[in-house]
Amino acid sequence: MNNKNIPTLRFLGFKEEWQLFKLKDIVEIKSGKSPLKENSFDIKNEIYQFPIISGGTKITNYYKEYNCYENTITISRSGAAGYVSFQRKKFYLTSYCLSLKIINEKKILVDYLYFYLKSKQKKLYLLQQGTSIPNLDIENLKNIKIYVPVNESSLSLSLSLSTSEQCKITTFLT
Repeated sequence: MNNKNIPTLRFLGFKEEWQLFKLKDIVEIKSGKSPLKENSFDIKNEIYQFPIISGGTKITNYYKEYNCYENTITISRSGAAGYVSFQRKKFYLTSYCLSLKIINEKKILVDYLYFYLKSKQKKLYLLQQGTSIPNLDIENLKNIKIYVPVNESSLSLSLSLSTSEQCKITTFLT
C-alpha cells in the first residue's frame, strides 16, 4: 500500500489507515500558576500531599492543594523544556509546565498519546528556544503531528505494549 497514513510496521490483521491530527486538535493545553511559598513544603505529609510539577524532570516540592487531576500528561515549558511526563495522581501544576487534556477520548486515549509523545522526546527538545533558560515554543508544539490508529482494537493493542515496545513502534512515524 502506498498511502502515507499506513505505517510500514503493522500488527497482523490490521489494514486500516491511521488518522493524522495536530496536537492542538486533540488536546487542550494549559499552563499552571505559581505556587504560594507558604503553601508548599519539601517533604510530603498529611497537609502537603500534592506534588508540585514544574519545569524540571522531578517533583520540586509538595503543596496543600491540587490544580490538576490524575492521569494527565505534562510537558515542561521552561528549564527542561519539552520533557514529557505522566502524572498518575492529583498534582499542582506551575507556570513552568503545561498540562494536556484530551478533548475527545473516543479519538485518542491518554496512554497512547503519552507513549507517542514520549517516543518523540528528542523532537520536542528541538522546540526549545532561548540560551540561558530554555523555553518551549508552544506554537510549534501545538502543530506536532500525531498518528492515531483508526479502530479501537488497534488502539487497545497499542496500549497493551510496554513503554519501550511502544517507543520502538511509534518512532518510525513522522
